[in-house]
Amino acid sequence: MRAITRQAIANLRSRGFETALITLTLAAAATLLTVALCTLRTAQGAYYRLFERTHGAHVWFRLDPSKISADEAELILSDIPGVVGTTGAMRSVRTHLFVGEQRERGEMVREWPGEQATVGRPLLVEGRAPHPTERDGIVLDRNAAEAYDVDVGDTIGILTPAGRQNATVVGLSVSAELCPYPSCFPIPHYLAREGMIELGLLPTLEPDMGSLDIGLRLQDQEDPETMVQAVEAALPAGSVRGWFTWEEMHLYADAAIEEPRILLITFGIVAGLAAGFLIANAVSGAVLGQTRQIGLLKAIGFTRRQLATGYLLEYIGMALLASLTGLLAGCLTAWVVLRDLAAQFGETTVRVPLWIALATPVSTILLSILFILVPVHRASRLSVVEAIRSGAERERRRAARLLRVPLPLSLGVSDTISHPLRSTLVALALGMAVLTLIAGQMLSSTLQALMFDPAMGGIRDGDLLLERSVYIGDGEVRELIESQPDVVHSYAERWGSFEFPGEAQALSARFREGDLDSFEFALVEGRMIENPDEIVVGYALAEERDLQAGDSLTVLVAGEAVTLEVVGIYREGTNLGRMGVLSTDLLRRLEADAEPYTYMLRLDPGAGKHEVASELEMASAYQLEVTVVEEIEMPDWLVSLETTMLALSFVLTAIGGFGVLSSVWTSVRVRQRELALLKAVGMTPVQVTLSVIIGMGLVALVGYAVGLPVGVLGIRFLIDRVSRGMGFGPVHAPLNASGLVVALPVIILVAVAGAFLPARRAGRLSVVEAIRYE
Repeated sequence: MRAITRQAIANLRSRGFETALITLTLAAAATLLTVALCTLRTAQGAYYRLFERTHGAHVWFRLDPSKISADEAELILSDIPGVVGTTGAMRSVRTHLFVGEQRERGEMVREWPGEQATVGRPLLVEGRAPHPTERDGIVLDRNAAEAYDVDVGDTIGILTPAGRQNATVVGLSVSAELCPYPSCFPIPHYLAREGMIELGLLPTLEPDMGSLDIGLRLQDQEDPETMVQAVEAALPAGSVRGWFTWEEMHLYADAAIEEPRILLITFGIVAGLAAGFLIANAVSGAVLGQTRQIGLLKAIGFTRRQLATGYLLEYIGMALLASLTGLLAGCLTAWVVLRDLAAQFGETTVRVPLWIALATPVSTILLSILFILVPVHRASRLSVVEAIRSGAERERRRAARLLRVPLPLSLGVSDTISHPLRSTLVALALGMAVLTLIAGQMLSSTLQALMFDPAMGGIRDGDLLLERSVYIGDGEVRELIESQPDVVHSYAERWGSFEFPGEAQALSARFREGDLDSFEFALVEGRMIENPDEIVVGYALAEERDLQAGDSLTVLVAGEAVTLEVVGIYREGTNLGRMGVLSTDLLRRLEADAEPYTYMLRLDPGAGKHEVASELEMASAYQLEVTVVEEIEMPDWLVSLETTMLALSFVLTAIGGFGVLSSVWTSVRVRQRELALLKAVGMTPVQVTLSVIIGMGLVALVGYAVGLPVGVLGIRFLIDRVSRGMGFGPVHAPLNASGLVVALPVIILVAVAGAFLPARRAGRLSVVEAIRYE
């Protein structure tokens, strides 16, 4: 054992640069693996972890405060069998917040729960809770505060019966009660109860403006409907205004970050595979490069077991050091690029969970062991003479012929063909680098499509979006639209609902009419509706009900059973994709006063969009809110996602490129003896260097030819599978043609750069020095 240990130490010392290079490569792979695991964790189960941290309620009830008091509600509900805890009845009031002079849409202010409340308590992520008697301290929802660009210590306004009153933001919180703002709305903000009373928010003046909200934690969380029946039977009639379960919020929370999840899960899979390949290629390439040394060790009496033990000691030590370094670097990288997304659920990626802290070093070491034993076993089976003479690859019976071209080019081609194993390993490393380049580009282009392509549901097709107030009728709006000569096409829309016969749950629907065939919609298959007896269903609903274009579907609209033909399936980002598009004419046939509230206009290409918008607003006496579609601001989390994906793509590409440099350097370094011998037969140092660079350029071309189709098809397949599995529907990731073209010179440049220094060094070595090295 002593001899084995001494040999391992001697190897590390004699190959100092190679040891450092392999250790850095393993550290880069461990970094990428940590980022991949953190990314997958961020994309999966964030709501559930928040629910557990806040000891969330399984079912929430909204009660009418005019029918029951808070104390009475708490007493009755806490005594119902199966209830193991309550949030306490919290008074909530609908009002408005002011950020500067901007009046935000309707918000909800709620009293901060007492210290005795242990169920569903909001999680403070910054600042503090309001003091019990504090009048002007408010805790804002963290995601709403992010959207409003408000921090702890800022002053905002609250609309009270006495007008606008100022309050200081003392804390930010997140809650598992609802999904992240703005996907779920209104999100509650919190004041001390005494503060709400002093501001005149309690008791509320209007019954419709206030409610009692209470959450119950159940012994049997799988059957909330039975609990709802028990609650309705126990409380006074009409007390329950509404209810929802934590499972519904779980689904809505996942849907709220659907686009990030598609891209992050895809990235995590690609990054994990790339990290595993880096480890395998670095370790196996390095061990194969020491085949001649293995032959010499066999010649002096080392057994196969002793050889395996020695190389395990040598490389496991490097893998352990590298994995711990990579774990730290990966945690810091994940914190930088994922913190905005994780913060939506009150999480931080600085302190990774124990399973990630263990998974990175364990995976790195296990992969290293596997790819140490395989090449050592292969090399140890060679005879001593064969191992010393030919190294990792046996001599070909028929050597590759030299081409009648300049000598460096001929030798570069000949060497590439004559050493297929070595060339294949380097080509695979280059192919993986191409794949990571392609993955970064395709993830970014897919995000752009999800944000801005109407066919992907990113933004609505059209030029102007109109929303009418209740003080102007549909007929007046249509007259105003028709009076505008620049309007060439339009359609109108309103929301409603439909049900399936025998089911109590109502599903939301978009009722549309107008020039629908002149606009682009996020259709997966089929077409948009053309007459009242047709329906287009959301992809998730189609999957749930096994619906296809051409099927017949019977639903209840306004209580009446109607049979509709499914003419299309579309991507729907709202209500978990369980929606449909129906004709407004159908709704009017059942409800005579049904009118649309929003209108989409397409203008003549030469028309001034802002001018037409101003004319419509003025002509309607400002009863129409007109928005230029291309100026609709993306949600803050989506803008943050764009930065996140760019950062993740950079990390993936940079570490993939580092792996290429390592593989190329090692490949050229182990040929030092051969290259020096070429000098002995008359080649100049420049010719030796050029032959290596040319050979590596050819291998880079092979790597590009392999990595390009595998990357394009593989990334497309992954994105499509993930998006289908999440109910979003098929996503055909777009290609950036210019990026694919640029990838070729980039990968060749990286390969040549990695080969230049060791080739130049080998070209300058004497034959004696090179053989002594071996």
